[in-house]
Amino acid sequence: MKTIGATPLSSLLGIWNTIGTVYTNTGELILHGTDSYEIVLDGNFILHRAHVMIGDEKSETIEIIGPYIVNGSTPMQYFNPKGESGKMRCEIADNVFTISGDGLKFNGLLSDDHCNITGKWYMEKEEGAWTEYIDLKLVRQ
Repeated sequence: MKTIGATPLSSLLGIWNTIGTVYTNTGELILHGTDSYEIVLDGNFILHRAHVMIGDEKSETIEIIGPYIVNGSTPMQYFNPKGESGKMRCEIADNVFTISGDGLKFNGLLSDDHCNITGKWYMEKEEGAWTEYIDLKLVRQ
């Protein structure tokens, strides 16, 4: 197994300032906070922690990324304080960062210097009909 620290996903490692806009049925909410990514469990996984505010509401998520899949998407499992969890898959190839899961997907771009990630989360409203959910930017601290 290839350790995750020697893969394109290692470009996520560190602490990021996170800003964005969440689109709801009633309008737009500002998102801001931090995301951190660290290697854990002998280099086979990345632990992702998101601590953000969406409007006036605190939102926290932890996520385990790995083990790394060569020439394919890597599994992810997320959890939040509401007891929700889910599985997704991610990939970084040629600085394009994609995540896909049940009814959710992210399309992003990692800057050449690996100091910025910009992208959009989409939510599937009905079979095959995707709508923009979050406009997001992460800046490395």
